[in-house]
Amino acid sequence: MDDGPRLGYGTAVRLRSPSLYMTPLAVIDIGSNSICMLVAARRRDGTLVPIDKVKDAARLRDAVGADGNLSPDGLARTMAALANFRQVLDNWGVPASNLRCVATAALRAAANRDMLVRRAQVELGLRVEVIPGVEEARLAYLGVLGGMPEAHAQRLLCVDVGGGSTELLL
Repeated sequence: MDDGPRLGYGTAVRLRSPSLYMTPLAVIDIGSNSICMLVAARRRDGTLVPIDKVKDAARLRDAVGADGNLSPDGLARTMAALANFRQVLDNWGVPASNLRCVATAALRAAANRDMLVRRAQVELGLRVEVIPGVEEARLAYLGVLGGMPEAHAQRLLCVDVGGGSTELLL
């Protein structure tokens, strides 16, 4: 079975047989160093095919000041990146019900994180979830298992080294 093309960031694909696919879905990961988005199409048989990847080096970790607040510049950079992602989502026709947008360590640490969450919702229609470290670890583990189906039957140590946190999963 063809898993589709391998995508680098900033690339998109043309689906060979669009009638074989259902409505696309996407995930946005607002991390400490970068913001990444993956858009995928679900085949009618349930498998996923990556169709677009976008990455922005927003460097949120560096934008949280000594006072614990996300700086105005950091907020502006993040909102600009999310506005770009919103355009990509709209181009692919990804409905809100098929999008998960999560934020990790840098926003967990930012005292004014609610300002970014509110602006993303009001200005861009993006519901940002600031997830706890345990959920971040669970999602990383599921991502590894999704990319390595043979690992399901084995004991596996997964190390997720992020810009603001590191999770060990067994």
